[in-house]
Amino acid sequence: MFGKKKKPELPLHTILRLSKELGAERISKDAALLVSEHLTSELKNIIQEADKFARHADRKTIMVDDIKLVVEKSK
Repeated sequence: MFGKKKKPELPLHTILRLSKELGAERISKDAALLVSEHLTSELKNIIQEADKFARHADRKTIMVDDIKLVVEKSK
């Protein structure tokens, strides 16, 4: 899963900018790629789970409460 070189789904410049904003002086391209891959995976899981909650409530639209439920469930 991790470590395979491929095009990041989240832009590297975003990962690099956020890293600096969070206090990192530098981050390697490989590290940024790994962060991008991990965050993309987590985002996919959150969206998929939130979609299940929305569908259970007979909705097609994911709402804030669906996301909150997923986040609380994952703690």
